[in-house]
Amino acid sequence: MKRRLAMLVIGCGLCWAAATAALEPARALRQLHHTAWTHADGLPAAVWAIAQSRDGYLLLGTGMGLYRFDGLRFERVRPRDGDYPGANITALAVLPDGAVAIGYQKGGVSFLRDGVLTNHAQADGAPGDAVRAFALDDDGAIWVAASDGLARFDGRRWRRYGADDGLPAGHVRDVHVAPDGTRWVRTTGAMHALRRDATRFERVETYTSTPRGVAFDAQDRPWSIDPASQAHPLPDDGPPRATRDALSTSRDALIDRDGAFWSVDRDRGVRRAVPGRAQVETFSLDDGLSSSIAAAVFEDDAGTVWVGTNLGLDRFRTANAVVETAIPQTSSSGYRVATAAGGVLHVAAAGTLYRVGADGTSLAGHLPEPPNTMVAARDGALLLGGHGGLARWRDGESTPVALPAYAGTPEVWAVAEDDNGALWISFADRGVYRETPAGWRHVAVGRGLDDAVPLILQPDGSGASWLAYRDGTLLRVGSTDVRAFAGDDGPAIGAIAVVYPASGGVLFGGEFGVARFDGERFRTLPASRVPALTLVSGIVETPDGDLWFNAQTGVVRAAAADFARALDADDAGLEHTLFDFRDGLPGAAEQDAFVNTAARAGDGRLWFATSHGVAWIDPSHVYRSARPPPVSIRAFVADGAAQPLPREALLPQNVSTLQIDYTALDLAMPERLRFRYRLSGVDAGWVDAGDRRQAFYTKLPPGQYRFDVAAANGSGVWNDAGATLAFAIPPSFVQSNAFAVLCALFAAGALWLAYSLRVRSVAARIRVRLEERLGERERIARELHDTLLQGFQGLMLRFQSVADEIPRDAAAHRLMEQALERADGVLLEGRDRVRDLRAVDVHGDLPRVFAAAAQQLATDPAVRFRVTVEGEPGELHPLVRDETVRIGCEAVFNAFRHARASGIDVVLAYRRRQFALRVRDDGVGIAPEVLRQGRQGHFGLTGMRERARKIHADLSLTSGPGGTQIELVVPGRIAYASNGRGAGFARWRRTGATE
Repeated sequence: MKRRLAMLVIGCGLCWAAATAALEPARALRQLHHTAWTHADGLPAAVWAIAQSRDGYLLLGTGMGLYRFDGLRFERVRPRDGDYPGANITALAVLPDGAVAIGYQKGGVSFLRDGVLTNHAQADGAPGDAVRAFALDDDGAIWVAASDGLARFDGRRWRRYGADDGLPAGHVRDVHVAPDGTRWVRTTGAMHALRRDATRFERVETYTSTPRGVAFDAQDRPWSIDPASQAHPLPDDGPPRATRDALSTSRDALIDRDGAFWSVDRDRGVRRAVPGRAQVETFSLDDGLSSSIAAAVFEDDAGTVWVGTNLGLDRFRTANAVVETAIPQTSSSGYRVATAAGGVLHVAAAGTLYRVGADGTSLAGHLPEPPNTMVAARDGALLLGGHGGLARWRDGESTPVALPAYAGTPEVWAVAEDDNGALWISFADRGVYRETPAGWRHVAVGRGLDDAVPLILQPDGSGASWLAYRDGTLLRVGSTDVRAFAGDDGPAIGAIAVVYPASGGVLFGGEFGVARFDGERFRTLPASRVPALTLVSGIVETPDGDLWFNAQTGVVRAAAADFARALDADDAGLEHTLFDFRDGLPGAAEQDAFVNTAARAGDGRLWFATSHGVAWIDPSHVYRSARPPPVSIRAFVADGAAQPLPREALLPQNVSTLQIDYTALDLAMPERLRFRYRLSGVDAGWVDAGDRRQAFYTKLPPGQYRFDVAAANGSGVWNDAGATLAFAIPPSFVQSNAFAVLCALFAAGALWLAYSLRVRSVAARIRVRLEERLGERERIARELHDTLLQGFQGLMLRFQSVADEIPRDAAAHRLMEQALERADGVLLEGRDRVRDLRAVDVHGDLPRVFAAAAQQLATDPAVRFRVTVEGEPGELHPLVRDETVRIGCEAVFNAFRHARASGIDVVLAYRRRQFALRVRDDGVGIAPEVLRQGRQGHFGLTGMRERARKIHADLSLTSGPGGTQIELVVPGRIAYASNGRGAGFARWRRTGATE
């Protein structure tokens, strides 16, 4: 009576917890989604204690140290400073500031805070034997239960409790702090309580003399757990008082947020008691638990329950797809599902028929043989067809249906009831028959298919029936015609496995997708666009219009609007939700059933036949996590070397490869996490990483970078804040600005050197050509002088001797003298021309040459003439000097003759890189057209330009109202003789270049 009263109180007191269920207490323990990890999955050793860190990781105290788990990978937690005093961790607790309290099998307590480990040994006052549990007092002190007693640490000092405090000496198994301030302590065979403001513990009577643990319900009331996993209320001195940051850890038992009692046993695994359910459920090694020696049970902040055993770690969470455990999970003939009268679902598995109603699953009866087909009739009965014919099943009784005369035992492959209530059946080798008031009538479909067996018969609600054959042939048999669909006119989804009349038209599922017939034509959604719709064998529609497909990949849910939109588009995908093994589905959709493998029961649940059992999904209670997953960056590796993870990292120079490991935490379904990331300055936008938890970059240039990563849970809820890592890559010397400047200088120097060498080469070629021209001119002058002029002179002497023989008064003598005078003029002119071919002999003094020329040309003494020398005069190349003199004299001549100037200046500028001659006057200037074309009949300007081009010089003429300037500029390497300043500068530069 006392136990019944206790459980009644539990059922009433935990009603609020059941309303916010996380693990659906209405489901059996075996219907929760269970996953086990062992040593083969990377778990190093036994799990003795479980906690959850502030950032969401599951912390595991194992026989080989402290580990953390993100749902996929186990990672050892290594302190940044300090070493663990022991490897076998038996107790864990996470403190409000995020620090982790650690207890060891051999005694001692450690606190891991921000990577720094602080150890407390027995000499410091900490327990010296195995630590079992921690509890946080409301004043921040830590209570520690250990095999050698109870201890308390206030942050500075340890205090041990014993007989003087009302506690028996010896083993303390558990300690808890209730919200009202009571400290509950479980010792061997007894419970003790230290009330708020009390100084001694008092023994508290319990239902059992050997309580297994203490747990608190949703109203923060304490309960003791007996060895049978039943809970019993402990005395309560008053209304519970909420306490923030309350912490209590029990390795042995807990009351989850749904009100179910969990306990672990060292030889029977996990035990679970649900209020209102008489039987205590067990889950052990035989059921898939990592080991029957269970040591710890823990509920995380999402309501998932974790169990630690001596061989691994186990997880129990809500599954959207629930396996019906009362139906065998293997069936040699597969499964057939259909909803009969009252919305009661029936499942045929092998030769057994099961009934699934509001009162649970029960045995409906045994069948003589597994049916080929099972459908619901209009009157609520079940029609079962197979090797023995056709039977009508109703209320547990099977009634045979009379069939057409048939030689031998009839084999029914498909059966259906049309819109008029008439039955259609297909026989092996006999084709299709339809029931009429006059009896069975053979349905002639033509096309050579009259005796072929359609595997699917399905009325569509419009008076027609669809017939699908194994070879892919599809017929629509109406009241007056038979229409075949094939090729471009057909659904184009391969072999058809299911035909389902829906509100928007008849739906077809097959190998390569789904299609809808709208009364006129097919619209197809191929699996090439939606891979989830591969091998669809079941379709069911919910009252809200959503469509559910049982496919090879799992169960696919699509909203009606999304499905219609995808059908109308030629290249769009389908917005859908996939339920697969991660949601509890036991297998892939059953194939080759040729009946619908999906059905809707009267309570709204959807049932699906799979290759490994039958499962159901409640569309009105699909679990969706609204919590965005916390995101963190786990590792930062540059060129294979791990880098610290501060807020801003400075990497080494010349980093060639960069690897960033990140993760997000959804301990219930980490496999469904999706990630995206971007690196500023590198990625133009977000990179969709899928479920990949690493990013790689190569050959990043020096600079400042920011890496952002975001994650979404399986329900599509994104944590856009994500995690951020800022880092910098410093430039090496060859990547620095200084090196760039040096390279620029070097390049400029190289270009300058190349230019200089080019100028030198060009100047050398020009000098050679000038020398050749000068030599040729001198040769011509010598030839003219030695041949023509001397020969002409000889002829003149002969003519003179002839003239002397002629009398002076003779006319011939006078004519001869005149001819000789003319010949003297010609000879003088020829000598002048020969002299012109030779270089002008100025004895290296150009100012004197120009001064002498001006003196000869000056007709007005008032005109001022001045010669100025700039720089140190150097010896010019003879040809350059000759052309310079002729150009300068021509310019001076023009100034005296045409400028009407009051002053004329000649400037000789000797520079290292060039020689310049400038002739300036302050006269009336030269007309623009004369500057461009020269004066008609005069060739002075034209001759100056031609002479300048001969020596590769630049000649510029500027003129205006203020006068005229003629400037001749000759590059230094051309202007100066080989022993002048140009050669000397070249020798200096070559010497400097080689030193």
